[in-house]
Amino acid sequence: MDIVTNMQPIVNLLGSLLSPLIAITVAYIAYQQWKVNRSKSNREIREAEITIYLNFSTFLRNVDDTGKVDSELHKELQATIARADFLFNHEMREWLREIEIEALCWLDGKKMIESADSQKLDEENSKAREEWKMKELEYMERSIDKLQSYHCELLDKFKHHMQPL
Repeated sequence: MDIVTNMQPIVNLLGSLLSPLIAITVAYIAYQQWKVNRSKSNREIREAEITIYLNFSTFLRNVDDTGKVDSELHKELQATIARADFLFNHEMREWLREIEIEALCWLDGKKMIESADSQKLDEENSKAREEWKMKELEYMERSIDKLQSYHCELLDKFKHHMQPL
C-alpha cells in the first residue's frame, strides 16, 4: 500500500501533463489537415487554370493551322471564358475577352460574306458587293493576324497571371 500512496502524486502529475499533450497533438493534427486541404485547393485551382490555358492554346493553334476560326472551338472557348471569370484577375479576363472578340469579328465577317454571296444582284451591285467583300476579307485577315499574335503571347500571359501555389 505504501507504494500506491507514494506513486499517487506521480500518477496525478502524469495525468495533468497528459491533457495538454493531447490538446497539443490534436491541434497539430488539425493544422496538418488544414495544410493538406489548402494544398488540395491550390492544386485544383492550378488544374483549372491549366485547363483554361489548354483550351485557349487549342483554339489559337487551330487558327494558326487553318487560318480561320472554327465555330465549334469558339463555342468551347466561350465556356472556357466563363470559367476564367472566376479564376483570373480583371486584366487577364479582359485579355481573354479580346481573343473572343477577334474570333467573333471573324465569324461575323464570314456570315455576312456568305449572306451577301447568296443574293442575286445585277452587274453594278455585283461590283459594289465585290469591293465590300474585299474590305470584309481584309478585316477578317486582320482578326486572324491578331489571333496569331495572341497565340504568341499566350504562355507568358498565363505564367504571369496564374495563382502561385
